[in-house]
Amino acid sequence: MTSWTLECLTVGPLQMNTWLLLDSAAGEAALIDPGDEAPRLLSALDAAGCRLRWLLATHGHFDHVGAAAAIQVTHDVPL
Repeated sequence: MTSWTLECLTVGPLQMNTWLLLDSAAGEAALIDPGDEAPRLLSALDAAGCRLRWLLATHGHFDHVGAAAAIQVTHDVPL
């Protein structure tokens, strides 16, 4: 059985919402719209104790993908 939780992190100067979807039972996570503040997003992921499995963007504007490359340096996941 999965136990999904959803966290909203407001990031960057445009105050864009990044979503962290966690399946604590499986130890997996999805990061949706990683717009900015990669260190903060990575810290939230580490605090959750889950492995980043999916890095997703609803569209390609800079405020939705700005932190993706920095996150990919730490986690080998495609955007």
